Amino acid sequence: MDFAVKGGRLDEQRTGCIVIGVYEGGKLSAAAAELDTASRDAVAEAVRRGDVDGELGTTLLLPGTPNGACERVLLVGLGPEGEFIESS
Repeated sequence: MDFAVKGGRLDEQRTGCIVIGVYEGGKLSAAAAELDTASRDAVAEAVRRGDVDGELGTTLLLPGTPNGACERVLLVGLGPEGEFIESS
């Protein structure tokens, strides 16, 4: 399986799947918030419904979003925001 990392606006990325993070308690990461705004709150609606809560390692696959160029959006639980560490 090949993975590509691209920059730019998330709502303009033409790809099979965009992966974005949600912190514990349903707090959206910066990328998730960006895509949520562009998609007319589709990501936040999944959080409100209780479909995803941000627990570490949990996932939810959404079949695309309104105004999005991607086919699917994978939400990944990042756990508590204060404990999340980005590594390269």
